[in-house]
Amino acid sequence: MNRDEAGDRTERHEWPDAERGEDRFPRDDAADPYDGGVLEELEAHQFFHPPSVRWYRSLFSDRNSGEGQDLGDVEFLHHRGLVVECGDRLAPTRAAVLVFGRPRYVRQVLPRPVVDCQFIGATYDDGPPDRHWTDRIVVEENLLQAWLTVAERYMRHAERPFSIDTRTLRRDDVPPGYTSFREALINQLIHQDYGDGGRTAFIRFYRDRTVFWNPGDAGAPTRELLDRTAKEVRNPLIAAAFRGIGLARQAGTGIRAIFRDWQGLGHAAPVIRSDEARSEFELALVGEGVAAGGARVDDVRAADRGGEERPTDLPRPDMADMVSDHGDQVRADVEGDQGSDRLTARQRAIVAACDVLRSLAELMERADVSHRSHFRRKHLKPLLEAGVVRMTNPANPRAPNQKYVLTDAGAALRVDQPQPSREREG
Repeated sequence: MNRDEAGDRTERHEWPDAERGEDRFPRDDAADPYDGGVLEELEAHQFFHPPSVRWYRSLFSDRNSGEGQDLGDVEFLHHRGLVVECGDRLAPTRAAVLVFGRPRYVRQVLPRPVVDCQFIGATYDDGPPDRHWTDRIVVEENLLQAWLTVAERYMRHAERPFSIDTRTLRRDDVPPGYTSFREALINQLIHQDYGDGGRTAFIRFYRDRTVFWNPGDAGAPTRELLDRTAKEVRNPLIAAAFRGIGLARQAGTGIRAIFRDWQGLGHAAPVIRSDEARSEFELALVGEGVAAGGARVDDVRAADRGGEERPTDLPRPDMADMVSDHGDQVRADVEGDQGSDRLTARQRAIVAACDVLRSLAELMERADVSHRSHFRRKHLKPLLEAGVVRMTNPANPRAPNQKYVLTDAGAALRVDQPQPSREREG
């Protein structure tokens, strides 16, 4: 949900106001975690968003050998400790509403957005431009929806190098910084202070770095965040919910994974700031010339203006049949394990058509695309570069009699692909 009127923190070095800082200590020092509080006024059968629960349970069942498959939704949430007995009935915890709740119930528990993503066409040293925000997305839905919405936006605009493994014929276009981005976002969703209703967590995509900020300090010095010991978790029920579908690591390993992956890409070490007095945490992924692990801000704007197609790798967060696979492997996070996800639907149509010689016009018709330049760049060029399709006259790519046909690798790939759908993507 885009909301330009959400509060902006426009100065680069300015921490958000800490007027609610005095409320932090009773919450963090309490014997019972904040996310475990019971909302007795809500009925267990009415608070949750059915598509979110359905999506979650599908992934949970796959990862946990069908555990809880025979339970109803409320019973499943009770089994997971997210719904608890309250007298003679069941009532949700705060964690249950935050993770699975319908938007109106989420807003009752959290009177501010979950996260505010801002795409800034400037470097970190330049600071945000002096203008009204337009390139942003503000999420006011549950945490599963927040994950899907932000991850989808990231995947839509990140630079995604296209290649096909010659041994498995599997498509691999995972953005280089995806693992670091995923771990940082999940860390933000799990560990922020949801009892702080006055300050909104944000992600700022600068040209040269991505900054994650949230209310709630890390509770430990930076050096301790990088060791292997288990750490105290601010929201244990929320963490357990994400861990149940493979989206959260064991306590104490997420920050280490971010450092290992980001530095493994040749970047400087991430920068962490944790301020206990002001109860706030910031993590910055610093990389020259990139934002969002490869997404350039100018490309974000161009795609939004030009109506670029949406990728099919990640589901729309409002779809009733949300299906994906967010396991521990990066490729599984993005693609799933089914052969039909190796290529986009339009690329599958091209592969299916090229069992015989085809002209460019014929391929565009099969793929249901009318813009010639866009078709060449977006759909055909990756297949040519990956050695799936070849030109009959490669010396003269624009030859009037140019035809396209499968290579041997493409022919083998075609055998493994289902028949393409003629439905329009995105």
